[in-house]
Amino acid sequence: MSPKIINILFILTLLISCNQNSAKESNKPKQSDSAPKKETVKAPVDNIKPSKGKKILVGYYDDYENLPQLVFDSVSEREFNKLKASKFLRSIKPKQKGNDFYVETAVRTHTFKKYKNYGEPKNWYGYQLKGIYPALKLFVLTKNSTADHLGFGELFLLDSVTDHQYLISSIGDGSVETPIPSPNNQYFVYYDNTMYELQNSDIRILKINDKENPEKYLTEYAYFNSTEFAVEQIIWKSDQCFYVKGYKQIYDESSGQWFKEFKYYRTNFN
Repeated sequence: MSPKIINILFILTLLISCNQNSAKESNKPKQSDSAPKKETVKAPVDNIKPSKGKKILVGYYDDYENLPQLVFDSVSEREFNKLKASKFLRSIKPKQKGNDFYVETAVRTHTFKKYKNYGEPKNWYGYQLKGIYPALKLFVLTKNSTADHLGFGELFLLDSVTDHQYLISSIGDGSVETPIPSPNNQYFVYYDNTMYELQNSDIRILKINDKENPEKYLTEYAYFNSTEFAVEQIIWKSDQCFYVKGYKQIYDESSGQWFKEFKYYRTNFN
């Protein structure tokens, strides 16, 4: 075969190869077509699944185990009654539609199912908005459900500014009691009375930190486990001192009735 013919065949081969590559490139999707479109983010109806890094779990027993234990002293009823409980939650009536209610933060609007009986399979299920801490700009919500005639719950705080959600670990089956902020919002104290014990309770303290680091906004600080009393009421006296109205359940055989025997306690911590 002559060199001229070889050159012609080589040029034809190059042209065919270039055309094929051009066709492949034209069939590829353009970057603007394949890039995901931004959509408005809404919280799922049935459970809370915020974007990564926004849901923070606090209050696990393991995190308290190596922390200082609170020490309580007995005080008189008269001393306890000198204290005045502060109103730390403000009630809110959220927007509602059908079985849903809405809580709006600076970032997005969250949609939650109302707590009610939905029949099988969920039965009683849903969320309740307990209010907002005005100074801290935190919503307080609980998620509740029932299964086999048992109730389950969890409490979480939703930051109206950062949109972070702080789920406070349940001590028993139900949610813990609403955390009570200290007078200058330096600490939260919360408790849970053991459902199956007459005079057992857990008292825990969370330190309230700077919101500039939202992941460390609430940190475990101190705790107390009581086998002597359940908690009826907690009142702060200062940011490092609070009082507890505790009780034991006593059964009166003569009347066949249970009644509460109250005792009062105080703790100071640094």
